[in-house]
Amino acid sequence: MHTGLLIRLFVCIFTFGSFLYAYLLQQNEVTTYRLQIPKIAREVEQIFQENTRLRFDIETFENPVNLMKLAEAPEYSHLKHPLVKDIIVLPMPGSADEA
Repeated sequence: MHTGLLIRLFVCIFTFGSFLYAYLLQQNEVTTYRLQIPKIAREVEQIFQENTRLRFDIETFENPVNLMKLAEAPEYSHLKHPLVKDIIVLPMPGSADEA
């Protein structure tokens, strides 16, 4: 009778230890992720700032005043504005103008 009780007690302790070990492994994994969150948040913030800077650069470059200055630059002197007779307008597929 004492042998059966000892076996049950050993199984209970072993099961409890296994669950405790699994819980600690899970907590270690959660802690690892919590430590990575600030680093990833800083990277995301840097990416947003870089995107904002690049968006500003694009808008500055595409500014009509800047484009006109570029058109007057010597390296682009070979470019000309097209004449109205040289412009061909093609209808977009699926537009109402085709019918």
